[in-house]
Amino acid sequence: MGFNIIKIQKNILKHTIDTAANNPTKGLICCCFSVGMVVGVSSVSAAESCQPWKDSFKDNGNLVVGDITVNAEDVFDLNNPRESKTIHRVANKLHVSTKPKVIRRQLLFKQGDKFLPRKLSESERLIRSNRYIQDVDVTPYELCGNRVKILVNTTDKWTLSPGVSFSQSGGNSKSGFEIQEHNLLGSGKGLVLGYKSDEERDETFISYTNSLFLGTRQKLYTSIQDNSDGKGHEVDLSLPFFELDSRKAWGLNTSSINEKTSLYDKGDVSSKIAVKKSEQSAFWGWSNGLENDNLTNDDSEKNKVTRYKVGWKYKESEYKDLYSLTESYPWFRYEHDSERYTTRTNFKSMGEVEDITLGTNYTLGVGLLRKEFGSTDNQLNLNASFEKGYEFENSLAFINMDANSYIGSGELEGNSLNLGAEWYSFDEHGSDIYLSGTFKYQSNLQPDEQILIGGDTGLRAYPKGYENGDKSLVFTAEKRYHFDWYPLHLAKFGAAVFADVGTAWGDGKDPDVLADVGVGLRMIPTRSSITKAIHIDLAFPLNGEGDVDDVQLSVNTENSF
Repeated sequence: MGFNIIKIQKNILKHTIDTAANNPTKGLICCCFSVGMVVGVSSVSAAESCQPWKDSFKDNGNLVVGDITVNAEDVFDLNNPRESKTIHRVANKLHVSTKPKVIRRQLLFKQGDKFLPRKLSESERLIRSNRYIQDVDVTPYELCGNRVKILVNTTDKWTLSPGVSFSQSGGNSKSGFEIQEHNLLGSGKGLVLGYKSDEERDETFISYTNSLFLGTRQKLYTSIQDNSDGKGHEVDLSLPFFELDSRKAWGLNTSSINEKTSLYDKGDVSSKIAVKKSEQSAFWGWSNGLENDNLTNDDSEKNKVTRYKVGWKYKESEYKDLYSLTESYPWFRYEHDSERYTTRTNFKSMGEVEDITLGTNYTLGVGLLRKEFGSTDNQLNLNASFEKGYEFENSLAFINMDANSYIGSGELEGNSLNLGAEWYSFDEHGSDIYLSGTFKYQSNLQPDEQILIGGDTGLRAYPKGYENGDKSLVFTAEKRYHFDWYPLHLAKFGAAVFADVGTAWGDGKDPDVLADVGVGLRMIPTRSSITKAIHIDLAFPLNGEGDVDDVQLSVNTENSF
């Protein structure tokens, strides 16, 4: 840039001298103009002097965002010898990379905004939450005057995933066929078509997701299902609190489902009940934004936000040959969030950076059900939730709670409570320990509701629904191993040794503690937008009645390791 300015200055002076030689009067005017141009260009040069970015510059509160460069990389880095095979080249050629404007729209800053370091890390978390993004790095790289130039590097995941699926857990098998595209033509939109079959029903479905609807922060989700026991649909349009400093939010939702729900006893389907449900809701939310916008330390809980929501919910539930319920009520909710995050690999997934929430987050809500509004009964609905994470030297711990209560008289009256706790201990050699405990309670269960354990609801050596009641308690312990084997940089592998202990009781049933032990293999595709972990487990029951198999083989997909 300095070379170009000097060249411009020389050209201006040369033109002035030539003009003065031919026309003295005109030359005098050009001389004055030239001096001004040279001085002006020189002053711009001084003001625009650039230097490489240093972390110490963050303390300058007068900086603004300058040029923003978005570099959207493909799935594989062909300059890496381990990612330059034929399969990688073909995949990159077939893959449509995310359009830079899709990434740019998700940034929480634009050129000319005040430079806030917190918004860079928050933008990273927001972009990384997309299923089609493998990783993202938002970095200031140059300071020109008071303008900060920012580089945004992203790496895509492979997003087109057609295939046949099969899983077996707790004696029940599932199969299906799906075509999923989570980044349609690089636009960030998602489209899923599929068919599933299990002991509950045969299901054909299609869904569409657009998290940047009409080029805005609005989110649109639509789905249609045509099942062997009924039909269903859902449409959801919303503007969420997409960042901590968001000031407003709103949402509209409508859904319906008509199906037959299976009720279980000792792992077998004891009966089925026909259920028809429909729901419509709307809400409006507002906030004053961050209470303390800490510019230099975003690893604290000083950055807090309080949010408020008001809305209306209308829900109809029809239980064939039994009774119907209608809920129609206004509601109010108070929300508290704090900004505290950490990042790790080999947490719930493998081979990718994961954002982990450690802040104190809770909600408090109240709703008023009245017959005058169309509700079946007069009820006061109270609900609350709480979650908190703790970080220690080599471990993480989490607690969560969700409570809901209907106070009044009638079919809706009752309470529910879910409590959970998790502990992760990390070892630098890839051998981790995981412990968890969950407690569930629900009084006044509706005809289609059960609290179950067994199969994919806990206790892997027992069939789904082996025990049921209105309370359950399950503990799990795992020794996890993360392997270095990374074939073709496509998937990570691991293993686990586990033990489960739990029981379900109440609703006329006594506690009967069950336990199992087992071993399992884990495979997690690292370059696919389908990030679920494939579990292959062999589980052995330690007690139970004679109808339980001596060994249970389960093959399924889970949301985490």
